[in-house]
Amino acid sequence: MKRSHTEDEWFAKHERDLIEDLKRERFRREQRVAEALQQEEARKRKELHWLHCPKCGSQMKEEPVVHDRKVERCTLCGGLFFDRGELEDILFLSEEERKGFRIGILHLVLPFWKTHKTDDEKILIDFHADQEKRKAQLAEKLTDPNAKKEQELHRMNCPKCGSAMKAVDLGHELELDECTLCRGVFLDYGELEVIRAFSDEERKAIRNTLLKLGIS
Repeated sequence: MKRSHTEDEWFAKHERDLIEDLKRERFRREQRVAEALQQEEARKRKELHWLHCPKCGSQMKEEPVVHDRKVERCTLCGGLFFDRGELEDILFLSEEERKGFRIGILHLVLPFWKTHKTDDEKILIDFHADQEKRKAQLAEKLTDPNAKKEQELHRMNCPKCGSAMKAVDLGHELELDECTLCRGVFLDYGELEVIRAFSDEERKAIRNTLLKLGIS
């Protein structure tokens, strides 16, 4: 028996629909695979860079500063990493609270007895001496090819999520590194001291810039 023209049309359309369904299913399957691979890549990236300094590649350590506030600090170069919103909160603290936070940071980087001195000028001298000491230690470490490779591996990668970081100019001759994904920020050793010396208006301007970055 011969099929009618109508039947031929029905079978042709049915075949086209079936092919389209297969295409859609293949696309969905490829999407699921791509998403799974992205998640696996993200997991591996996070594990690879977890708590490694984005500047020198050394190990970072989460340390309590004051009250319930914590910070990730590089054990070699002294750089500080703040989760999203933490630095903005610090900039908004009262003068007394900022002073307490600063003392907490100094406790981490200077011998304990030094931070109890009342002479602020002497504390700054000790602080700058520690900066120079860390720079010399880092320079010496980087003469080792393996240490140099470690620095290159982790450089400008977020120590929390592993994503790429970018340099952000905050004005006032101040630059920080911001994670393009989780929006955490990294300050080089000493930059928090620079911010501390700013006026209320300057700190407010920096905080507003940080807040705008968070919604960009």
